[in-house]
Amino acid sequence: AFMSGRGGSFQFNLAKDVTDALRAQAQQQGRTLYITLLAAYALALHRVSQQDDFVIGTPVRGREQPALEPLMGFFVNMLPLRMRPQADMSLPSWLAAVHRQVVDAFSFPDVPFDHLVQALQVPRDLSRPPVHQVSFSYQDVRERTTRWGNVDHQRMPTPMLGAAQDLALWCVETRNHIEFVFTFNADVLDTATVGVFAASLEKLLRQIVTDPHRPLAGYDLSPDRKDAPAPAPLPSPPANLSELLRQRAHAASTTTALSQTGERPLSHAELWSQAHRVSHFLRAQGLGRGQVVGVCMPRRPELVTAILGILQSGAACVALDPLDPGEHTGVNWVIGRSDTVQALSWPRDKTLLMDLDERLLRAQADTPLAPDANRDARGDDPAAWISTSGSSGQARRVSLSHAGLINLLLGLAQKPGLNPGQRLLAASPVGTGQSLVDFFWPLLVGAEVVLCPADASRDPRLLAAQLDDDIHLMQATPGTWQALVDAGWKGHGAFVALSGGAPLSASLASQLLARCAAVWNLYGQAEASVWSTCWRVDHPERGVRIGRPIGNTRIQVIDAQGQPCPTGTPGEICLGGADTPTLHHTGDLGQWHDSGDLDHLGRLAPSRPAGPDGVPATTTPASTKPAPSTPLEKAIAEVWQELIGESDIGLNDNFFDLGGHSLLAMRAVTEIRRRTGVNVGVRRLIFETLGQLAAPEAAKAQEGAPPEAPTATGDNPVAAKGGWINRLLGR
Repeated sequence: AFMSGRGGSFQFNLAKDVTDALRAQAQQQGRTLYITLLAAYALALHRVSQQDDFVIGTPVRGREQPALEPLMGFFVNMLPLRMRPQADMSLPSWLAAVHRQVVDAFSFPDVPFDHLVQALQVPRDLSRPPVHQVSFSYQDVRERTTRWGNVDHQRMPTPMLGAAQDLALWCVETRNHIEFVFTFNADVLDTATVGVFAASLEKLLRQIVTDPHRPLAGYDLSPDRKDAPAPAPLPSPPANLSELLRQRAHAASTTTALSQTGERPLSHAELWSQAHRVSHFLRAQGLGRGQVVGVCMPRRPELVTAILGILQSGAACVALDPLDPGEHTGVNWVIGRSDTVQALSWPRDKTLLMDLDERLLRAQADTPLAPDANRDARGDDPAAWISTSGSSGQARRVSLSHAGLINLLLGLAQKPGLNPGQRLLAASPVGTGQSLVDFFWPLLVGAEVVLCPADASRDPRLLAAQLDDDIHLMQATPGTWQALVDAGWKGHGAFVALSGGAPLSASLASQLLARCAAVWNLYGQAEASVWSTCWRVDHPERGVRIGRPIGNTRIQVIDAQGQPCPTGTPGEICLGGADTPTLHHTGDLGQWHDSGDLDHLGRLAPSRPAGPDGVPATTTPASTKPAPSTPLEKAIAEVWQELIGESDIGLNDNFFDLGGHSLLAMRAVTEIRRRTGVNVGVRRLIFETLGQLAAPEAAKAQEGAPPEAPTATGDNPVAAKGGWINRLLGR
């Protein structure tokens, strides 16, 4: 790459009152306004670039010899100024450091810049100028004469169409203000980006006037994003989620609320009638606010009515894995079916079975519970406990409050939006926050929840058939969407795809746009009420963003000192729900785009302890796993690496143990067969290691074999062999 020389410019004027205040401060400290402006410029560059050792070039007159004074000509020389700001320095200390650097540099004004480049042996790079890529200049023209002999002259604006630096700041002080003129390299910057940086610098200078003694990390350089207006205020909701859903006008209607292939559809009125019976039964058992009811059943209509009934009772719900006894901790009661709870070792007298106890439920009232201030849930109470690995990477449960879910659902109703009568396919694994969105969002707006059968949720061909049944919207991970595309799903012109849970690539976004009316990219973490931002995909080839806050969600991008990052500067994404006074640190790297949208830049690298002399110590030993060696072993490992993102794969690793899931497994089988001609089958991926899959006798037996048909496991999770297999089945 090489620097083309194309450039542009941007200007703002610093008001006279701010200029006068800055000059007064400088004079009190025995310094010039030049030092203050240079120090502020360097601090802004430090915060934006996150570099703490860089060089700024500054021009000097080059007329130190008296004989040159009367001559007309260009004698300017560039002096490099090394800047090393530290976050814990106070502003006075930083100004003193910059002052010393300037005095030292100006002691050698005649050193030719070319000689300096040669002496430093700076490698030549055609993509950027040597030694420094930014510069600073200051001129005071308040008293400058406007007449040379008998020639009058005046300053006039001149467009800057070229650039010798990536960024240059030319400060010119007039009688009315200081002109801040930025020129920039158009190969790497644009007017909008430079304008955002200029706003940050102006904000910094105003803060220096009001508080000139802060540590450098204490100044806020995040400009006000006027083009990212705050979301419209949400209406004041009821105290808890069940009340919000039940008070909707359509809650008593006969329009379809819940359906599933092979099951009788339920209207909104029928759904709530059944939920009321569950809530009355639970209240009769003494359950309410502050208690937890486990739900142990697959994705069926009874699951939704059970969850609604639990929420109405005031208790919180949690999805239970019948194969993991440790998940019973803190549970007061269990709702399930006779074919799903038998492995729980749970007392029958604290269990409601939706099939065997149907007569008991029918005896309950089908009307709402009477208000009870002591047992009704409140906004900050947990509505559900969900499974997540979250920012910690370790599987655990976190709570979702009523207020957090209310904010999320009302925000989603605004954007992306779901209309009455539309059909949402609920295919998210039961027990996740996404599954609650699947169930409650349609009920909020009067749409229909279509429950995806378990076998369809793990087979992209069956899932595609479900989507083709007049479905308008589905939320899923990028892995699921890619599996659908690879399976030949065509989409339709009224369909809306919501993608979240992992980064959405530009390639997949483009493929979805070709099949859908709209594609939305969602971002969030369970600790902050599932989804926090959304972005309608537009021109993904220019970048896929994660958008703006949903509802009343609070978002900040902060630096290592906990200060808001300027637009365009990477930092950690922190999320705050409507019900949480503190911000949740996601561990994700992001930055604000000048459009007002948020960019996701990936996970933050884990910190490592420093060794001698400040060199980071290596804490992770070299892998001792037996490495793939045969062509088939290497081919399988390569496919796994591409799909899972795990680079350290050994012969004793299992696809699912490394983080694979059912839909990725289908893609892995297809890709391995395409590259090697060997069909390993999904069942073998579940139970075997890479070495076993690639064993010579196994590979020979499977070479050219027909693709393995999905194994019929029914809806009984007890038939599975472990908790992770249960998650594989989409429950």
